[in-house]
Amino acid sequence: MTPLPDSWDETDRQIAAVLQISGRASWGAVARLLELPERTVARRGQRLIDLGVIKVSTYLDATTVYQARSVVVRVRTAAGAARTVAAAIAGRADASSVSVLEGARQVVALLILSEPERVADVLLDELPAIPGVLDSEAMTVLRPYRSGYDWMMTNTISPEVRAQAEAETLAALQEDAEPVADLTEQDERLIALLAEDGRMPATRLAERLDAKTGVVRRRVEQLIATGTLRVRAEVLPGVFGLRVEAMVWLRVPPGRVDDVGRRLAASGEVRFCSAVSGEYQLMVDVLARGEEALLEFLAGVLREFEGAQIGDLSLVLAPVRRGPLSLTT
Repeated sequence: MTPLPDSWDETDRQIAAVLQISGRASWGAVARLLELPERTVARRGQRLIDLGVIKVSTYLDATTVYQARSVVVRVRTAAGAARTVAAAIAGRADASSVSVLEGARQVVALLILSEPERVADVLLDELPAIPGVLDSEAMTVLRPYRSGYDWMMTNTISPEVRAQAEAETLAALQEDAEPVADLTEQDERLIALLAEDGRMPATRLAERLDAKTGVVRRRVEQLIATGTLRVRAEVLPGVFGLRVEAMVWLRVPPGRVDDVGRRLAASGEVRFCSAVSGEYQLMVDVLARGEEALLEFLAGVLREFEGAQIGDLSLVLAPVRRGPLSLTT
């Protein structure tokens, strides 16, 4: 594996930020937004992708299309087994995010279970059967405020560039459109290809599907316009100088959960924020430039939201999976 640089410059960060908003934008479109030479943007952007620093993919909104259930699982492992348990969970098709933590509950994972009738089997049988798992607890996501799919560190670019990129992305959507429910076999193959490479052009997609380019292009546009298929650009937080990640479980008065959740999700440092079942009301995945910055962020949360309490806090020792982005442990 090619070693990653210790730091990234402003051009890298700006390209990454635009791709977080519009992952399938052409290099020419990105260059126009950033007012940079297209050759520079194409070279630098492709390098970020080739190094695995950015992974552009697409995903089905499973909670809408399949009425999926999202569950956060915290796992306690045997000594020395945290990495192998995390890798086993990350290899599951329903795993969306997996991390190894410090502390007693050493692995945390977000699973998106598209078959409601199998939820009990997964939680009670399949996960406990993984070698090295001592015990686990599950929390159902009651309401997502930021899912991880939509995390963006857009303060790297100007408000004007962000607004223009978002406007162009929104222009491709159909207002009040219903997701496509009757997906064909070719749709499934198309979705699988885009999950692997969300920037694959229509010409290559058509070749792989043995179909006409125009037909494929229109179908991709339709799936995206109706919200059936969503574009995701997962970026390593280190590109933005965010080198510390922590999982925080908050106790919040019931009447304030929605307000606190929405306001936390608006922060660029928050990668994931959801209301969950169990003894805590909110689970928050926080990114920070360092330990001091994390402490300042948490202190600010307690000052701003009266009645909020930190119930549990664990730093991430090793991120294992972030959506389509698989990371070494």
